Parts: sequence; C-alpha cells; structure tokens
Amino acid sequence: MPEGFHKVTTSIVLLGLAAVWGTYLAVWWRDNRAGSGRQSDMIGSFNRSLDTLGHTAAPGGQGIRGSVNLLPRSASEAAQRRRLVITCLVGLAVSTLLLSLVLGAVAFLTNIIVDAALAWYCYAVVQRRNIEAEREMKVTMLHADHVQAPNVIELRATVNA
Repeated sequence: MPEGFHKVTTSIVLLGLAAVWGTYLAVWWRDNRAGSGRQSDMIGSFNRSLDTLGHTAAPGGQGIRGSVNLLPRSASEAAQRRRLVITCLVGLAVSTLLLSLVLGAVAFLTNIIVDAALAWYCYAVVQRRNIEAEREMKVTMLHADHVQAPNVIELRATVNA
C-alpha cells in the first residue's frame, strides 16, 4: 500500500462520520424547533393532556404500556409487516454470510442462528396460511347449503310479484 493511504482512509472515514452526525443533529434540531412552537399552542397542549389522561386511565389497570396495540389493523398491514420481517431476516442472513468469509467462526455461528430464525419464521408463516385456508374451506363447506342459485331467486321474484 502507498505510504499516505492510511491517513487518507482515516480522513475519509472521519469526514463521513462528521457528515452523518451533522445530518442527524440538523434533523433533530429542526424537529425540536418545530415541537417547541407547537407547545405554545393552547389547544394542542390541551389535546395532548387529554390524550395522556386517557392513556393512563386504561380499563383493567393496564396503564400506558397496556394501551399500546401492536397488532396490525388490517390484513394488508399484516402482510406488509411479514414482508418487512422476511426482508430484514434475509438481509441479515446474507450480511452474516459475507461477514463469515471475512471474520471466521463467530460470524459463521451468527449466520447459522440467523438462518435458523429465517427458516422458523417462514415455517410459521406457511403454517398460519394453511390454518387460514383450512378454516376458510370449513366455513365454505358448512354454509354451502345456504347458497342459492340465481335462477331460484328470479323464480321467487316472479312468483311473489
């Protein structure tokens, strides 16, 4: 390697870290400034106080932590969450595999653990889908006799007219 290579590399890394920290602090300062302007708003302050009061008086004595709902609100939100988890696990598996080529046994052991977590999660997703499909099939079979053909409805309409 050339003689000044390490100095240049260190300078580039320090410059990159300074840029990242500068960006973070600028965003933090902007958000803090925007938040301080809203605190002087009396209606907003009153609404925040009511929200806080409502969360602390949750039924069942659960308090603030019990009022947070981590369940998805819709099927599309649940699917999006599943895609995000699988994407993160795949990214971790690939990165730990690449790191195991460089770092050795510890990173390889981490890769095996992440691969096991990915396999377990995929298995759980498939099992959940199978249970839903079976449940849907049972519901369809149980209520199949209640489904009426369109011509029966037309005949009833003509008879009743």
